[in-house]
Amino acid sequence: MTDIDSEEWRLRERASLFDLCRQMLLFRLSLCLMMLATRATSHLLGDTCTIAGNGATGYADGAAGAASFSGPSGISTWANGNSILVVDTGNNVVRLLASAQVSTIAGNGRQGVADGQATSAEFNSPSDVATKTDFNTGMVTALVSDTNNKKIRFLYVGQEQVGSFVQTSMQQPSALALAPNQATLIVSDLELHQLLTFNMADGKTSKFVGNGQRGYQDGATASFNGPRGLTFSPDGTYILVADTGNHVVRKIDVGSAMTSTLAGAAGMAGYQDGMGVDARFQSPYGITIDSVGQFAYVSETDGNRIRMIDLATNVVSSISGSSLGLAGSQDGEGYTARFSGPKGVTLMNDQVLLVSDSNNNRIRAVATKDNIKIDLCVSSTTTQNATATANELNLDARVSVTSLLSMILLLAWTC
Repeated sequence: MTDIDSEEWRLRERASLFDLCRQMLLFRLSLCLMMLATRATSHLLGDTCTIAGNGATGYADGAAGAASFSGPSGISTWANGNSILVVDTGNNVVRLLASAQVSTIAGNGRQGVADGQATSAEFNSPSDVATKTDFNTGMVTALVSDTNNKKIRFLYVGQEQVGSFVQTSMQQPSALALAPNQATLIVSDLELHQLLTFNMADGKTSKFVGNGQRGYQDGATASFNGPRGLTFSPDGTYILVADTGNHVVRKIDVGSAMTSTLAGAAGMAGYQDGMGVDARFQSPYGITIDSVGQFAYVSETDGNRIRMIDLATNVVSSISGSSLGLAGSQDGEGYTARFSGPKGVTLMNDQVLLVSDSNNNRIRAVATKDNIKIDLCVSSTTTQNATATANELNLDARVSVTSLLSMILLLAWTC
């Protein structure tokens, strides 16, 4: 073989190797881009993003990301999550989030008590909302606990009218839970430390559980300490209660009215995951159960976290928010996300937990499963203790792009 032949062979070999490297690079590049595209539209358990609110305390309707709230608390949804009601406590109004727009559907923003045309009605520190659907007509009625007016108010959504049920036995109505048959509304009374039964047919109220004294006791003569969250099981046989002042989650059998402690230890606030009484909560507030009764989700207003309870095992785990209870407003994955005083929670199609992030004046969405899509995310601005912010999708994009660049450099060095 001549020197010319040898050089030609070496050039062909190098060209072949370069072509192989190029093909490997293109293949890996396509994989990275596929992963990036998939991750940009799907989310893992605990992924959190902002869906409404600019973070400033205020009162402004409009595009979801630009709207402002003042201490949102109760939250409810219907129409497969396409319509979301938010009790804007500080503004004394009820807001509607739909099609990425926030509007006021009840209340004029003034503190008072007045029925009538919806946007002329007045509330006084409303705290929670539940929705009742007439399956014959499709009409939705919003039930609102008007806390400082000691009333349960109703709003016919779409008909622009607000009314009040007549009752005299409530002192400080707070959390609401409508039974699956929609015949009974359970109301927590913060002043009486009781749960009351509200008959939807005649508006009459009676005591359900609670001896009327602040305290902690299970059984037939149970006592509570400022219960703020309520939810029915899908079959209506039991109720879960976020017993805020006692730092526990209670379970009430509807038939016998017997109360037991499901998770947490009374008077022992903390940040510990675990089974049943081994877990610790820091002021549990909002609570909801999925449609099959598999998991319950709890917001901790002082713990700044979202917890999940496996109802088959009573195992409590943290899915979003700081493991140390640190406050902030950062979107992100699981423990990197931050909340500040989260309150009301509700589920959307068992896949997304909607949270009223009260001190941040935002509405947040938390993925409750892996590989689901959240279409509602808007950009947010970090406040409070978080020093860097990102929409969840942008955060994932930066991580994926960094991995991609590292791979390109590695392949270039190899070739």
